Amino acid sequence: MEPESGWSLANGATKDLVVAGAHNLCAADWSAAGDALLVCSYTTAGTVLLRVNLEGEAKPLWPGRLSILGTKAVPSPDGRHLAFADWSIESNAWVLEGF
Repeated sequence: MEPESGWSLANGATKDLVVAGAHNLCAADWSAAGDALLVCSYTTAGTVLLRVNLEGEAKPLWPGRLSILGTKAVPSPDGRHLAFADWSIESNAWVLEGF
């Protein structure tokens, strides 16, 4: 079934997609059904995982956290599950005295 917009992966046509309210997008992957993109967006609060439909409407899926590496998402073939990686910049420091 062709999207109403008339463009398709099958015919090689392209389309500029503007994602409303999102900036600094990264790591785009197709949804299992091919009707949306899974992308991350860098924000001042952290990296957010978004589902963006073919009209550019974004819905947050994972709030993420402060990270410089982004979030990568891959859907299962049946579209019921989503695997994603989320990196953290948290760390610990230890001091050993008398060693």
